[in-house]
Amino acid sequence: MHAPRILVGGLFLEAHSFTPRHTALADFVVTRGPALIEKLETSDTALAGGSRRLRAGGAHILPGLSAVAPPGGLAVHEDYLALRTQLLDAVAATRPDAIFLDLHGAMATTEIEDAEGDLVQALRRLVGPRVPIAVALDMHASMTRAMLDATPLWVGYKKNPHVDCSETGERAAQLLLDTLSGALNPVACAIWLPALLLGQLATERGPLAELHAMRRALERSEDLADMSFYNTYAFLDAAEAGQCITAVARDDRAPAAQAAVEALARAVWARRDRFGVDRPALEPVIAGLVPQAGRPVILGDHGDRVLGGGIGDGTHIIATARARRPDLRILAPVTDPDAVHAARKAGVGADLDLMLGGALTPGEMPVAGRWRVKALGEGRFVQAGPFLAGEPADMGPTAVLQCGRLTVLATSRPGLSQDPQAFLSHGEDPAAYDVVVCKSGFHFEPAFRSFGPCVSVDTPGMTNYVPGHFPFRRRPRYWPEDPAAVPDFAARTFPSRVASADARSLS
Repeated sequence: MHAPRILVGGLFLEAHSFTPRHTALADFVVTRGPALIEKLETSDTALAGGSRRLRAGGAHILPGLSAVAPPGGLAVHEDYLALRTQLLDAVAATRPDAIFLDLHGAMATTEIEDAEGDLVQALRRLVGPRVPIAVALDMHASMTRAMLDATPLWVGYKKNPHVDCSETGERAAQLLLDTLSGALNPVACAIWLPALLLGQLATERGPLAELHAMRRALERSEDLADMSFYNTYAFLDAAEAGQCITAVARDDRAPAAQAAVEALARAVWARRDRFGVDRPALEPVIAGLVPQAGRPVILGDHGDRVLGGGIGDGTHIIATARARRPDLRILAPVTDPDAVHAARKAGVGADLDLMLGGALTPGEMPVAGRWRVKALGEGRFVQAGPFLAGEPADMGPTAVLQCGRLTVLATSRPGLSQDPQAFLSHGEDPAAYDVVVCKSGFHFEPAFRSFGPCVSVDTPGMTNYVPGHFPFRRRPRYWPEDPAAVPDFAARTFPSRVASADARSLS
């Protein structure tokens, strides 16, 4: 038997259905060919972890396409189709024995609500029923029946913040290798719950810590290869959403997987009232800050999370801090392409009267001031992690602007500021400030806790889920929007679409 030839790739976007800014091709960092192989050696993503595991298992890696965009608005449909075609063409050209993908699970376009389902269904039609496909997913995926109909091999992150990306990729890759060898003939079971969670979404504490402890105990059964609990994405307007629990069963052990997902689903539903908002209000946090030299307080802007699909032009934190605590030295990112253009036109050292930010996110207001152009940049950097370590990021052209004690990293595109390299790459050391703002709710903590205490504050914006706020058209009303919502605890089974090893001639 020859070494299996496995094509690896990914198309990664968490799509907010209600932000006014769509995600275009220019927002994706695209890597292919030898450059993708090189990146996989140093990255800490699920794609990299899975590829390393596949190689360790004797597989020959075929580079497909990796296209990664920051969470944002719906993908421009024609741009999605262009990326999908490139990935399909790579598969058609190489005719692999198996496919390994790194997807988010909550990607939608201006025309379709389930891009992942569309992609894997297209791949399944191309390669036929005998080629196994394994996928690593974000834990905030919106799992769909179309996805599970195409392949039972889906493995989600188990931790929030997502510090287990590489580990998730390794696990999905191992299931793919086991399927190729005949050690696993997978069957998937799933239950969807009509609920959206308001808070308590970190996995190391509160109800999610209890639920994942239960998941780990259930998963220890020899009948199960994986259990994943998808907390879904609250801002995707799709018919299939809500919490989803899946299990991958070995061979014909679907009854055990059905019982496991039902037990976890009932436990989730019983705890739904415990997922209340757990973020502190901004003003008391600002009022109580006691500056310490070299130890800034890192504030996560929960309502304007670029990592939650926000635009990143919200000014609520900096406006409040300037008004209440003018003594604080503040460093913050703001998406404002017009301000960047004006700064680049004026040049370093120029003084500009600008209304900064607040132009795109409904309800936000710009911050007025006379700004000194401190530095200009191209906005490209490599993330240090632990989340997305080794992954390139691109904020578009940038400008560092200073007005009194407030310093703003103005970006042309929504930027991934959960990583200190976003600031350090522009010559700004977070340790030199009293307050640093990140457009993130969870993932900034592992990267910034060495700088100072991290607090995710409750702020208004496009990424603060408030029941009834957004005009959903496709998604049904879920709990707590519908207090009378009733779950169906009957697990659905998705038989393997992969033939046994004996039926596949890999020799």
